[in-house]
Amino acid sequence: MEVLTITFHVISFLLALLAALLLIFVNKERKHSNRLLAVVLIILACQNLMLALLFSRLILKAPIFIRVLAPTTFLLGPVAYLYIRSTLRDELVFKKTDWLLLVPSILVVINFMPYYLLSVQEKVSYLEIHFYNSRQPQDAGRGIIPTSIYYLIRVLWSGIFLYAGFRLINQFRKNSNAS
Repeated sequence: MEVLTITFHVISFLLALLAALLLIFVNKERKHSNRLLAVVLIILACQNLMLALLFSRLILKAPIFIRVLAPTTFLLGPVAYLYIRSTLRDELVFKKTDWLLLVPSILVVINFMPYYLLSVQEKVSYLEIHFYNSRQPQDAGRGIIPTSIYYLIRVLWSGIFLYAGFRLINQFRKNSNAS
């Protein structure tokens, strides 16, 4: 079963990466929107690659990568929202305030700084205990914020942008029907 899971994540990684590369290098229309969608796909590709490394235990060979993608989980929602907004409103550039959407990702880097500063051996030991020990639940900890709070904030943050994206689509649909 684990081989199927790993295979699924590797194939998902390759498909998302392929689609992102097509958006960046082949499709020359709507460049701003295409780049935003490509970023979403690259984040998803990297997260699938990380899961493949985790399930295969190859992450133990390079444990420095385990928290590297943590900030991207707070970028996925905002970038997807920016993609929807840029597509529906024919935007060609970012708004001046869009950079504020990076703040939570920067805070995640600060949160996981205690983990980033561990030695390689401490990271391997941490992975063995918290990810590969069947007696303990998997843990994304070793940050400043407790794991449960971190996940709650991540879900709420993504939910805000999911709602905002659907709201934009609904407004666009209403405006299209009115004209």
